Amino acid sequence: MRLNPQAEQLNAAISASGAAVMEMLSRRGRAIYFPRQGILAQSAEAHGRRINATIGTALEEDGAPMSLRCIADQVRLEVASMVSYAPSFGQPALRQTWRNMLERKNPSLAGQSFSLPVVTS
Repeated sequence: MRLNPQAEQLNAAISASGAAVMEMLSRRGRAIYFPRQGILAQSAEAHGRRINATIGTALEEDGAPMSLRCIADQVRLEVASMVSYAPSFGQPALRQTWRNMLERKNPSLAGQSFSLPVVTS
């Protein structure tokens, strides 16, 4: 795998500070870097590539959104709904679920007027 020059510079700096850290990084870990030219430049560079993890979108090998299983197991939503970009105020169904949970855990809220919680991924 050919690395981006920015990733190569970062790897050199990591190696200089502690070779043991470099040994712990996977091939993919060594290819990751924070783009100096900014997110928009990175997005343009990644467009159409086999792996595109720009602007918070990380995908598994099969194209499914990447998630932590320990968190995904606690939420009764499709992983794509849970970690993909959402409207500014969040997914309406998730907002309603959270409100219902608040009312269930806090009986004093029953009959009170309050808005749906704002939930975003």
